[in-house]
Amino acid sequence: MVKVTVLGAAGGIGQPLSLLLRLNSKVTELSLYDIVNANGITADLSHVPNSNQTLKGYEPLKDKQDVSQLQRSLSDSDVVIIPAGIPRKPGMTRDDLFKVNGSIVRVGCL
Repeated sequence: MVKVTVLGAAGGIGQPLSLLLRLNSKVTELSLYDIVNANGITADLSHVPNSNQTLKGYEPLKDKQDVSQLQRSLSDSDVVIIPAGIPRKPGMTRDDLFKVNGSIVRVGCL
């Protein structure tokens, strides 16, 4: 049994990545987390035929600072993939982008 968790599952990279993982027969449980729309992505992926995976979506219950669902999504994970982040904005240095995205990854590693 292999449980894979995707943190940032509703983003531009997270969505196609989650679909590819949904199609992978070696993944027995797929856990999808994002601060918004993870449940919608989970609903979409639940329609993929011929998949015997357990599929669960998680979003913060109260606000973006609520990490209870994040912790639930990570529980017993064998592999964690973090495509979450923001794209670089005009005027933003690579250091600025690294700091912002680094803080997102740090929260995912709680």
